Amino acid sequence: MILNREYLNETYKSSLNSLAGLQLREKQIEHVEKETFTGLVNLYSIDLGQNEIKHLDKDIFSGLINLREIWLNNNQLEQLDKNIFKGLPDLRAIYLHDNKFEYNELDLNLEQSVQYITYKNGWRNDFVFSFLIKVDFFLLFRT
Repeated sequence: MILNREYLNETYKSSLNSLAGLQLREKQIEHVEKETFTGLVNLYSIDLGQNEIKHLDKDIFSGLINLREIWLNNNQLEQLDKNIFKGLPDLRAIYLHDNKFEYNELDLNLEQSVQYITYKNGWRNDFVFSFLIKVDFFLLFRT
């Protein structure tokens, strides 16, 4: 499935602009178009967990100034642009565990508000996290 603005318009009709939470877990989403979340400034939570997403555009979350949590766990993500979470001043939690990151260095530009991140890459144990100086809680686990 391709997630785009048309799908959101059909699903949420007139309530789209006032939507506070968006739960799209287990929808077999493979691709999210760049403009999908444009203008949804009231969103505080986006859950895209347990899908088949392989790539996210670096500007996918741009303008979502009230976003507090992003669930990207259990997808097929292999990399993230280091600025994908930049410009989200209220972002508190990012869930990245159970993806297919190809690298052992996770370098992200994060806002000061981020307090919680989950990350797991089961086949590597030599991680470098250059952003952790700002994070209050970081959960790294292996299976």
